[in-house]
Formats: sequence, structure tokens, C-alpha cells
Amino acid sequence: MPAEKIHALILAGNRQKPDPILSVYAVPSKAFIKLDGAILIHHVIRALSSHDIIGSIYIYSDTPEQMHGALSDHYYPEHVNFHYLKSKRTIAATLDAYFSEQDNDAATIVTTADNALLTGTMVREFLQHAVPNDIAVALVERANYSKQFDDTQRTWLKFRGGHWSGANLFWFGGKRVRPVINVWRNIEQQRKKGWRVIAEFGFFNLILAALRLITLHDTATRIGRRFGLNVRVIEMSDPAACIDIDKPSDLELAETILDARS
Repeated sequence: MPAEKIHALILAGNRQKPDPILSVYAVPSKAFIKLDGAILIHHVIRALSSHDIIGSIYIYSDTPEQMHGALSDHYYPEHVNFHYLKSKRTIAATLDAYFSEQDNDAATIVTTADNALLTGTMVREFLQHAVPNDIAVALVERANYSKQFDDTQRTWLKFRGGHWSGANLFWFGGKRVRPVINVWRNIEQQRKKGWRVIAEFGFFNLILAALRLITLHDTATRIGRRFGLNVRVIEMSDPAACIDIDKPSDLELAETILDARS
């Protein structure tokens, strides 16, 4: 765990394209959908704020004032300072604004408002392996997930030695990661032009990954070397770490999991 206080950033804005789940629950964003009597983002904040090492939580949403009002009735530990900010058009643009407009150079853990099954234990496990890397990404391996859940409903990244699904947990060591975020922004803007994506990360790296000639961990190392950064993939032990709320069936599964935990 880091010796100094770190920040947490919660992405709570809407997607650029319409989100079908919002029409079902008639809320301004997924963060306001209720699970076990509380809105989704409350569960995320509770997990993050259970650690004294996290001193500030930055919440980026489309409606900062409404978000502030929705959370004002909840009690959170006094060691956490909250900042309610307006989301940018894309995730990468929001991250870039966080490191530039807010003049932040603090190490930061990033997650999403719909990561409602996040626990303090997951946060601790992630941070123990993420520090002192420049960038870390949490994932769940398919074999581990299928021991408890139906794995046919998820999207899996296929690499040599395993299939992986994202856990919506990221670690950024400070402003030095901005070159990667800038590349991310370029990919978001040019995602329909595949050759530009290849040019950003290196043709050889992507070909090796596509042909499953290297592992996901090797891919992360190679991409990190491209930017002069330490990049690490962290395998989460709890398979529920990769379950977020994208559709009504996800909410039902989350309710079942919370009932089992309690």
C-alpha cells in the first residue's frame, strides 16, 4: 500500500450512445439505479472510503449538483473529501481533464459508478499489487469466473494462456501517464479507422496478441515499454469483480450476490 494519501476517481457519466437500461429504470444515469435500497454509486463509494489511504474522491457525472444532492444524505468517513465535477464527452477526455484541469499529480484509483459489487477487500487486493506501477488494470480470468457464474453473458479477451474480462478498476501513478491517456483519446476519436489504432500501440504488439502468441501480461509489458512506463495486469481473486450493471439481468445477479454476502 502507498505511504501517502491517494485519490479515487469515479466515472459516473452517460455513454455517448443511448443506454437501454436507462429507459427501463427512468433515471438520469446508471449511477442512480437502486440496488439493495441504495443507488449504485453509493456502494462504490462505501468500498473506496473504507480505506484511510484514500483521501479524496472525484466524481465526474453529467449532473454534478444532482449527484451531490443524491449522496448528501449518506454518511461517509470524515477522512474523505468529495469533489463533484462535470464529465467530459469521453472517458479519456475526462481522465485528461482530471490530470490537467484539476492539476492533480496524485496516484489515483479509477472505477465506474456501476461497479456496485466492489468491496473494500477488492480495493485492498488491487492496491497491494498496483503500487508502485505507473498503470495497472484489474481483470478476471474466465476459468475463475465460470466456477461461480454463467460465463456466456460476458465479453472475454482471448490471449495465450487464458480469457479475460475487465473489472473496472484502474491505477494511474500520476501525471506521467498522460501520454497513454492521449493515445486513448486518439483511439476514441479514430476507432472506426483500425489502422490508426494499430499505429498507436505498435503493429507487432497487436499482431502477437491477435494471434495469441503472447500472454495478456506480456502484452501489458510490451505496451508499457512503448511509453516508458510500468504497466501491470492484476488478476482479481473474486470473480464478482468483473460484474457491473449494464442490463436488468446484471442488477438481478448483483442482488443475488449481495444477498449471499449478507
